[in-house]
Amino acid sequence: MSEHTPGPWTVNPPPDTYLEVVALEQPLGCTHICGEVDSWPNARLIAAAPDLLEAAESVRDLLKNRGDGTGGSYMDLCDAIAKARGEKS
Repeated sequence: MSEHTPGPWTVNPPPDTYLEVVALEQPLGCTHICGEVDSWPNARLIAAAPDLLEAAESVRDLLKNRGDGTGGSYMDLCDAIAKARGEKS
């Protein structure tokens, strides 16, 4: 899988009826989030994705380094990170 576009990502106010998620001042490949102005929650979640992935990886590493890297929650976290990176479907 190719690397994702680095953050920070932001949500631009809709000029008309579409929202736009922007990374480093450049529009992402899919800029129209569901094509509706009422999709703010989805746009905010998408814009937060790089930060959420980085935070999840930090928590995973912390748990592993503390020796807590065997529980179900740890495995769920690892699975979610793998899914975000395209390593698991």
